[in-house]
Amino acid sequence: MNLAAAITLGAFAASPAMGFDLARCARDVSGIGYNSEEDHRDHGGGVVTYVAKTCINGDCIRASLVVGCGSGKMVSAVSACEEVEPGFCSGKTRAMDAADLVHPALLGMVNSDEALTMEDVARRLKSKALRVSSATLDREVCACRAAYPGLRNGKTRFRLGAGQ
Repeated sequence: MNLAAAITLGAFAASPAMGFDLARCARDVSGIGYNSEEDHRDHGGGVVTYVAKTCINGDCIRASLVVGCGSGKMVSAVSACEEVEPGFCSGKTRAMDAADLVHPALLGMVNSDEALTMEDVARRLKSKALRVSSATLDREVCACRAAYPGLRNGKTRFRLGAGQ
């Protein structure tokens, strides 16, 4: 899987955490409003994807994320956004129950044989997503903890619990 190779080397040294697997990452996350993460997938070579949903007082957003566990590089692409508070969706709305155009496109990219960087993924998702953002995380995400704990590389360890 070439995206993984483009993001991180040394993934061969990673091994799943004992007793902590991707199934534990699919959960409702406590906090203000409703937050959930689902469809966590390990694509090999230190690359994971998942879908995050958040609703607060009727303002809701759904995003697909891809993370390079070793580097912490992350791309988030918003596939749906509904607002009660004007401006929450930055002028771009799509119903939460509308077909997700972003996640299938993201999965197609990370599972292809094409060598892609995170920047390539972000650029290609812009035509399907309402918004695309990139960041380098300093905290480990759940799927990386489950699939690649050896690639934490100084990031704050993910802990399953309130607010996570």
